[in-house]
Amino acid sequence: MMKILDTILKIEDDSKAKVVDAQKKARELKEAAENENTERLHKARAQAASSLAARINETKKEWQEKYQQTVLSQDSVHADFIDSKSRDIDNAADKILAIIKNPRYKNIDD
Repeated sequence: MMKILDTILKIEDDSKAKVVDAQKKARELKEAAENENTERLHKARAQAASSLAARINETKKEWQEKYQQTVLSQDSVHADFIDSKSRDIDNAADKILAIIKNPRYKNIDD
């Protein structure tokens, strides 16, 4: 009878040891999977961040070019306006100079 009880206890102890060993292996696998997932997540985040930074820089360059084009076109518009007004001022100055050189009262009296 003792031998049967010893055998049962031994089987029970072996079973417990196997369960503990299986739990240890399961924890190790879980940790390895979590580490692998963490590494993948870090890589994905780094790749997304670099992609985002590249896209932001590209968009920034595009907008800077558009801004420069707008500024240049405005400069052209302003230059045309200034040239037009400069001609108007020159014409007015010529008329004033003509009036000063030949006052109307001189023409009336002549």
